[in-house]
Amino acid sequence: MNTLLGRFCLSFNCSAQNSVEQLESLIIGTFLAGTTLCLDEFNRLSLETMSTSINHILGIYQAKHSHNLSYYMHGLELSVNPLSAFFLSQNPNYVGRSSLPSNTSSIAKIIDVPTADFEAIAEEYFLLASFNSPKNCSMQLNNIFKQCSAIVSPMRHYDFSLRTLLANVKNAIWLQNENPALSEMGVTVKAALNLLSSMFTVVVGVFQP
Repeated sequence: MNTLLGRFCLSFNCSAQNSVEQLESLIIGTFLAGTTLCLDEFNRLSLETMSTSINHILGIYQAKHSHNLSYYMHGLELSVNPLSAFFLSQNPNYVGRSSLPSNTSSIAKIIDVPTADFEAIAEEYFLLASFNSPKNCSMQLNNIFKQCSAIVSPMRHYDFSLRTLLANVKNAIWLQNENPALSEMGVTVKAALNLLSSMFTVVVGVFQP
């Protein structure tokens, strides 16, 4: 969305090691410059860091809503750029995550995304890599992942998540660049087979192109 609007967006991957000072620095830079800050996996932060960050974002939101456009931090009155925006993302059911502070709902509209569209995301990556058949390649890769997820037992080392899919896409793109004589579908399936061979002793031939 920010790309379409021609605006700068910083996506910051949060972790339990991030300090209050680090988050405050990001927040200050965002509302002074009028940019967009996406705090990815926000609920990985410590409770103290989360609460402090939410309080700051709430204060900035109130300043924008009242058209006062000033916010005090560390004894300094700072100007709030009305174009600044904040987005928070979370994976609530993962290990090492905390519940969001109760006042989060007062400033954030909750958008639930239960399942990512693997095929659409893979297609965009193939398209950016100038594949001639991005839709066919993404459909094939998504079908392989769906079949694997349905067949194998739900164990941690059988990872068919979005991160794994994107790693496969990038591997397929790399294979295509290294071997331009190979077909796009061929490198897509080969990338998937490379993954499957690391998980299974025997790779079933049904996935062959």
